[in-house]
Amino acid sequence: MARTRYDNALAEAIDGLYRAEVIHRQSWRNREAVEMATLNWVRWFNHHRLLGPIGNIPPAEAEAAYYRQQAAAVQGGVTPNQTASGKSELTPRSWTNFKGFHEEVQ
Repeated sequence: MARTRYDNALAEAIDGLYRAEVIHRQSWRNREAVEMATLNWVRWFNHHRLLGPIGNIPPAEAEAAYYRQQAAAVQGGVTPNQTASGKSELTPRSWTNFKGFHEEVQ
């Protein structure tokens, strides 16, 4: 299979976000400070960032709901890629107290 310039597009987009939102916003005292900021950003990116295409819920929450749905489907005798109702059961959660990444770490 031939590789194209689009193969790494997602990784490069996330790397660009990370650099813009974390690395280039300040000067860093040492490597440990960068590592801690990186860990905080990854936690925010996966567990707190609301993603519109999946119902304004965090990616980690959508993933957990997906696996619960798959387990329930298997136990109920439905194939894993189909629910009993025939549609996705993911429902958005209210995030009235959500703070963005930069507000959390400052």
